Order: sequence, then structure tokens, then C-alpha cells
Amino acid sequence: MPYPINRVQLFSILKENQKRTGNPMGVSPDILSDWSKNEEFSSSSTIIYTGGLYQMMPKAEKFVDLMAKAETSSSFSFGLRVLGSETASGLAGRLVKEDENKVERARRILRNASKLLRKNGVEHTYLGKDEPYSGILFYDLGLTDEFLNIATSCLKTFRERGVKKIITLDPHSTYALRELYPKFIDGFDLEVIHYMEITEPVKNDAIKDVYVIHDPCILSRRLSLSDAYRSYLDSLGVSYVEPERNRRITFCCGGPVESIAPAVSSKVSEVRCSQLRDKSGKAIAACPICLSNLGRCSRASQNESLEVFDPLELTSYG
Repeated sequence: MPYPINRVQLFSILKENQKRTGNPMGVSPDILSDWSKNEEFSSSSTIIYTGGLYQMMPKAEKFVDLMAKAETSSSFSFGLRVLGSETASGLAGRLVKEDENKVERARRILRNASKLLRKNGVEHTYLGKDEPYSGILFYDLGLTDEFLNIATSCLKTFRERGVKKIITLDPHSTYALRELYPKFIDGFDLEVIHYMEITEPVKNDAIKDVYVIHDPCILSRRLSLSDAYRSYLDSLGVSYVEPERNRRITFCCGGPVESIAPAVSSKVSEVRCSQLRDKSGKAIAACPICLSNLGRCSRASQNESLEVFDPLELTSYG
């Protein structure tokens, strides 16, 4: 039987990470911004906003592994409680090492996104090490006071840097900035656009396989971007099929509860992976959390494998 994870300590670790590094996974700003080396940015009031999600996922996977261990081992869970959140946060930052292949994969995705914008005539800049985290995980966990503090600080950074328009790359950051910030912060008036709404990729003739399309919950239900998602893939030249659950009735990847209930998250992921595998051995998921969680499920499965790709990986610019 799984041992309940100490939510108070978990939340304290995430808060301590946020305080220490500016994001809940404790990834250094140097790593978050490393993808932008040698990229060409213009002096612009329009920014490309990563929110750090793609870059954080390699460490998030390791963090979830720790929570899964705490869920199945009473002694490990007790050890985390003894260490305390500050010590646990510091140790994790030093000892938990991300898979370098996954770190480089995130860099490629973000470089492709920036090149895609330039090829569509969208001049933009990037805030680099100063790019703030949106706070979306804290909102998802019900920590609204923490979310408000982060959102207020985030807007302050945008104002100081003269930002007028924000181009987002993932559903969660888009939802935070476009839908939640105006509700939490009086006077929030920055324009927030998801990249699929303003870009048309060049057809990639190297794409030969048939993919099954996974609709991320936030993208389809909260942002109503299912049509934009498919139009983007059509322009890219991707042949895709629809799974059993799609668009607004899509099936969750399991990601929302992976930190507080890893066993439940794993079961949900297995169901979704099975639905996708029924249609194709290759899937597309336009969300870094879905990309990570479905990939984790596929690796753990004893059944036929499922390769999961981000649309920006198929939008290859070298």
C-alpha cells in the first residue's frame, strides 16, 4: 500500500526551491537560459517566453522518482521529514542530476521555437537569466497566495524590461499568463499569444510516419486551441490519426498529480499510453509535461513501445 506523501513538506520543498532558484524544481537560471546561446534576438518589446517548463522537466522527472520512492518506502518518507525542506531542497539541487540527453532535447525544442518565430517574421527577444517562472504549479496545487506573489513579481519584471507582447510555448504558461494573471492582478494588460496561433511552419518532407495526436488538457479545454494545433501539424506536413479520446474530451497524461500521488499518476498515464498505442507507435504531444509523462509511461511499459514527440521537434531547423 502506498504511503501518503507529506504534502506540507512537499510544498515546503517546492517553495524553498522557488526561493533559492526562482523555480519549484530548483534548476539554476544558467541551465534554464543555456538554450539561447548563439541565438539571434532583436531589440523588441515582444518576448519569447519559455516559463522554464521544457528545461525543468528533466529534473522534474527525477523529483517525481523521489516522491514515488517516498510513497512506497516508509523509511525513505521518514528520512525526508527528518531532513526538513530546506536541507532536502539543497541536497536535491546538488545530488539529483538530470539526464543530459533530455536537457539537450529541451534546448533543441526551444531553439527550434525561436527560429520558427524568426522565419515567420516575428521579431522577438528573450529575457535570459531574468526570465521569471509563471508560478503555475503553485496554482495547480492550491497555493494561491504563493501564486499571487510570483505573478506580481513576474509582471514587475515584464514592466521593467518593457515587455508588451509575450509569445508562449506551452499550454500551462499560456493559461497562467493569459487567463489567470488578469484575474489575480488588477491592470494586467500584456498581450499573450501561443506560438501556434501566429506561426505557420515550413513543410518538413522528412516526416514520413503516421502519428497519433494527443491533446493536452489545458491546450484543448482551457485555451480551445485544438484547431490551431491541427492546423499547425497540417502545415508541417504531419500525417496524424485521432485517438479514442481527443479534443475537449481528451484523456489526461497523469501529469497534474505526479508529485503528490505518483502511483495514481502512473496508472492514469498507462491508460492514456494504451489509448495512443492502439492507433500508432508514435505520438505527438504539444506540452512539455505530457511529453515527459507519456514518455515515462512508455519506458515503464512492458508492452509495445510508444515514441512521443513535441511538434517543435518535428519543426526542425537544425
